[in-house]
Amino acid sequence: MNPMVKRYESTTAIHGVALDIGGKEFLTFLGPSGCGKTTLLRMIAGFGNVTEGQNLLSGEDTSGRCRRAAA
Repeated sequence: MNPMVKRYESTTAIHGVALDIGGKEFLTFLGPSGCGKTTLLRMIAGFGNVTEGQNLLSGEDTSGRCRRAAA
């Protein structure tokens, strides 16, 4: 995953997140309500548009793909 940014108008919700998760690794996101956990997971799954950066899953860009393609 290349560093991703998500903005809503003038508000930056996710700023420069980059993850490299290997096989058989387990990852959790913890935080208070409204901190961006769901937004980040949607971006990783390809359901949310990335304002900047790129999301690669097994070498494939998943940014903005439709839900049917993700299934």
